Amino acid sequence: MFTPEEIESIPVSIEKLFKDLQLRVMTDVVRRLKSVRDISASADYQMSRLYEIGESKEEI
Repeated sequence: MFTPEEIESIPVSIEKLFKDLQLRVMTDVVRRLKSVRDISASADYQMSRLYEIGESKEEI
């Protein structure tokens, strides 16, 4: 059984996981853009996934 404090910390842990994921994906997208100077299919796919998990279009 979880304590109330443990239950309250769960959303914080999940938010951190998503922020880390967003940073890794955005770093990879930038790396791809720098290497080919164009948006590849895989970079486009990653950008659409970032948008789906809550990243703003302006930030992407």
